[in-house]
Amino acid sequence: MRNELCCPFLYEESKKVEFEILTDKLASQLGFCASLAKGNFKNELIFITELVYHLNGSIRGKTAIDGSHVSFLKARYEFYEGETKDGTRLVIPQGSPLASSLHVARCFGKEVVRKMYQVKTEGVIVEDVLFDFANMISNYSLMAAIHANKINNVSEKEFNSKSY
Repeated sequence: MRNELCCPFLYEESKKVEFEILTDKLASQLGFCASLAKGNFKNELIFITELVYHLNGSIRGKTAIDGSHVSFLKARYEFYEGETKDGTRLVIPQGSPLASSLHVARCFGKEVVRKMYQVKTEGVIVEDVLFDFANMISNYSLMAAIHANKINNVSEKEFNSKSY
């Protein structure tokens, strides 16, 4: 039976399993994004994908994410925000294939944050740095998507909410 299992934890009742599946999904999406990117941007996305896999094991095992990883994401976020000047408005998640894929990663990042909260409500210790990192993944993915549209000469479409 061991060879037939894709993951030994799948039959647990804990929300940790769902968190691990979501971080795997996020890492896979970021890996796909990297396949669409070039040069330093590609390398950056591959590095961030590796960090997400470190996040994956940081609740069940030893915390492998620290403040330097959050600072790295924040610095890249701020760089793209300064470059694009689009960080203060809502945009429609569209554009180049890379930008659209990064918008999907942004959403997965939010799901990861939500699932970590649910894991914490089960009484599992979830370090604050993990929440900071997962939130920054989502924020970074937004700015990286806007950057991807910029380098592909795709204009952003602003979203003006009628609800707020």
